[in-house]
Amino acid sequence: MISIISTCSERLSEKEFVDPLVRIAKKFGEVKIFNYKEQIQKADAYIISGTALADFDYENYMKNFSNLKNENVLGICAGYQIIMSLFDEHLSEKKYIGVAKTDIGKAYFLFSKMVERPTNFITLATAEFPFGKIPVYLKHKSRNIFVTAFHPEVYNVELIENFLRKYAEGRI
Repeated sequence: MISIISTCSERLSEKEFVDPLVRIAKKFGEVKIFNYKEQIQKADAYIISGTALADFDYENYMKNFSNLKNENVLGICAGYQIIMSLFDEHLSEKKYIGVAKTDIGKAYFLFSKMVERPTNFITLATAEFPFGKIPVYLKHKSRNIFVTAFHPEVYNVELIENFLRKYAEGRI
């Protein structure tokens, strides 16, 4: 089973941030959607969605994510911030909205916090912003945990599909 965890406090935001993930994930198996306020049930793979730029209510429920430190996870934007916080990475206040070129092609960004120098993660791709070059796609050094500071459901669907394909083939 694939769990998609919504970080959206407003149901309407899920149309933008969760529904595209569900459409992609359904090609790879059974999908269950959880809200960040709920206790997250055991699954084979997890995708933590992004949310609106000023929506930080999920930060009040970080304990609900603590069991994901040893799971197969893809964290997107807000999910990126959650995962980075779980591993005690320092999040800097940086804001960017729009498209930027990365090492893996163009990507759509909508963030207000960023890790500039990760310690527990390997950088897979970077992007150049007005405030400098920043790692935007990372993998945990020893776990099957990936994070993106961008929204791959917009321009980089293959990134999500590759993560789920590995899950479906039993390689993660």
